[in-house]
Amino acid sequence: GYVLVYRQENVKPELVPKYVDCVTVVPRNIIFIYAGRWKFLRIQLAHIYRELHRNGGVIHEVWFMMIKYDEQAEQSLLKFIEVANNASKHVIFSVHYLGTPPVKFHRPYKEVFEGVVQHPYDKYLKLDDDIVYIHPGAFRTMIEKQNPSQCFMHFFNIAGSNWRCSWLHQKNDVYNETNPKHFVFDFSPKAHCGWKTADCAELTLRTFLHHHKNNQLERYFFKGLYLTPDRKRFSINAFLLDRHLLTYEMASIEPIGPDDEQWWTVTYSAKVAHPNCVVGEALVVHFAYSKVYDAMLKLGLLQEFEKIVTRNRQSFKMEQEVWKTLGFDD
Repeated sequence: GYVLVYRQENVKPELVPKYVDCVTVVPRNIIFIYAGRWKFLRIQLAHIYRELHRNGGVIHEVWFMMIKYDEQAEQSLLKFIEVANNASKHVIFSVHYLGTPPVKFHRPYKEVFEGVVQHPYDKYLKLDDDIVYIHPGAFRTMIEKQNPSQCFMHFFNIAGSNWRCSWLHQKNDVYNETNPKHFVFDFSPKAHCGWKTADCAELTLRTFLHHHKNNQLERYFFKGLYLTPDRKRFSINAFLLDRHLLTYEMASIEPIGPDDEQWWTVTYSAKVAHPNCVVGEALVVHFAYSKVYDAMLKLGLLQEFEKIVTRNRQSFKMEQEVWKTLGFDD
C-alpha cells in the first residue's frame, strides 16, 4: 500500500535547524498539521481532500506531526492515510513525526523548518488540528495573494477562536446581528473577549454558523491584505511558511525554544522589516483555544461542523472507501 511513516521516538530537541544543501525539485504546496485529535482531524481532512491537486486544488502533499494523540487517533489516521493513498495511487498523506505520547517538550519544529531551508521553492501551509472549516479555494487564495515585499507572515482569515481576527471581523460588522449581549473584541489577548472567555468564543462560532447557514460567508471577506499594526503575539492557527520567512541564516538568529508562536510572531517578527498580515479572502475556522475547549464541546458546537461536512459530502470529491474511514454516519 501507499503508506509512509517516519517514526521518531524520544527525540531530543534541536532548537536551530542545521545547515542543509538546497534540493531542486518540482515545487510543491504542502500542508503540515500538528495533529492528534481525531474528532477534529476527520472534519479537517474532508475539507483538505477537496483542495488536493488531483481534485483541482493546489495541495500536493499533507504531512502529519503527531504530538498529542491516543491509540485510537493513531489507528484511525493511519487507516485513512492507507486508504486515501491507495485511492490516489500516490503518497499524498504521510506521518512525518510520531513521538511517544505524551510529547511534553519537543515539537517537531526543526524537522519542518529544515525542510523549508532545503526546499526553497516549496510552500508550506501550517494548520492546527482543530481547523474545522476551510473555505473552498482558501489555499489557492493564500498562495496567490502572498506578497513578501509588503508582508512577513501571511495568516489565514481565521473565524472562530482568534482574538486578532475577531477584532477585525468586529470592525467589519460581522457580529452585528448575532451579538445580543454586545460583547466587544478589544485589540488585546488579555481583554474580556481575548482567548480565555467561553461566551465570546461561543459567539464567534455561532456567528460563523449563522452566516454559513444563510450563505453569506462573504461577510468575513475583505480585499487584499490587512497589515497588523504591531509585532505582538498572534495565534498561529493557520499560516503560510516558505523561504521568504525562513532561511538558515534567519533561523540561526535565536533558538526557537519550546514556543514557536512566541518565536515567530514576537521575537522573530521584531527583527524583520515588514509587518505580519491577514489574507482577507482565505477563510478558515479555528474551533477553540485550550481554555475554552471543553466548554465549546459541551455546547455541541463541534457537531455543527460535522453536519457541514456530511451535508456537503459530494463537494469534497472523496471516494466512498476514503469517506468511510472518517467514521461519519451515512
